Amino acid sequence: MHIPTITAPSVAIAGTTDRFPVRRIFCVGQNYADHAREMGSDPDRQEPFFFSKPADAVVANGSTLPFPPQTQDLHHEVELVIALGAGGKDIAVADADRGAEDRRCGIGHCDILAACAQRDHQLD
Repeated sequence: MHIPTITAPSVAIAGTTDRFPVRRIFCVGQNYADHAREMGSDPDRQEPFFFSKPADAVVANGSTLPFPPQTQDLHHEVELVIALGAGGKDIAVADADRGAEDRRCGIGHCDILAACAQRDHQLD
């Protein structure tokens, strides 16, 4: 039996041939009040929430974005992407910049109707 080699997800590092490994993707939802209102939430009554996505949710620049055929309203938004090189637990606010290897602009996607229907915030 042949077991295929699995390549870990990674993203290109601009200006080099190096790649940054993607191990985890942590996200914050409802952190922009105006956008939260656009999506039907009340940011004055609901706090931002945290969720994660699998590492293989990363799609390389210029690649085709796969999505389920039943997707009804594919929504995109610009995201701040921060690559942490040495973990990110219990970092003091004053030291927050130290662990950031790189900062990028990314694009997040979700099916708006599916996301709105999942009010328990399970957006994986």
